[in-house]
Amino acid sequence: QDIREFSAFINGKAGKEEDELAEVVKRGQTGKVRTLWECGLSFEINSWAEASLWLCITALIVKGLCVIYMLFLVPSEILDFLWIYILVWAINTVCVLAYLVLGQNNLLLNLQGVGWLLAIPIGSIVLGSRAVS
Repeated sequence: QDIREFSAFINGKAGKEEDELAEVVKRGQTGKVRTLWECGLSFEINSWAEASLWLCITALIVKGLCVIYMLFLVPSEILDFLWIYILVWAINTVCVLAYLVLGQNNLLLNLQGVGWLLAIPIGSIVLGSRAVS
């Protein structure tokens, strides 16, 4: 029984509809969430909804500047491999979108995690002769 309840907590579909958002936030504030999804969603909604617009914009700008700064620090030989992860990220984005559009099929969500393993064989295709040097 405990295993079934834990499985329902991890894989449950409660709180994923748009009309349930107010309930999800209310349950999240009291700590009585029904699924792991509700737990994370209520935390994110509460943390960003309580933040001021100034804080949200500042956080976005600072994160963008940090990414630009890190791109200047990383050598160009390493940036050659960035294209692999951009390609795999695009495939994963399609899987997540399909997961959300097609009724939260857990197979698609797991496929998104396995998609990162594709980085290894895709690397030789994307980089070509640069992959061996």
